[in-house]
Amino acid sequence: MTEKTAKPTIKGFADAAYTALAAADGKRHMPCTLGLNIVIEHTGDTWRLKLGRRDTHPSAMEITICKAAFRLRADHPLLYHAKDGWHIISVTWTGPAPRPIPAPPAIDHTAQP
Repeated sequence: MTEKTAKPTIKGFADAAYTALAAADGKRHMPCTLGLNIVIEHTGDTWRLKLGRRDTHPSAMEITICKAAFRLRADHPLLYHAKDGWHIISVTWTGPAPRPIPAPPAIDHTAQP
């Protein structure tokens, strides 16, 4: 029996990219479903997240999902542009990689009042 390997999630990719790029400049790329491509770049103190697709812009839902996965504010400004048939949305910021949002504490459902 062959075992299928799980596809990485966008959040998993974001966490791994931040970890890898925190110590050194560079970029990471992740092709996703429906032709969406995600690129994260780090140079010096500047970070850039790009979402791109041929022939049509990434959807509002894809943008929302990626901003959340990369821990960016929902109102962070976007730059739209097209190049060589690609429709690209980018977000740029300076400083360290955004910190993970702490998970809420677990609720003990077995505790009695």
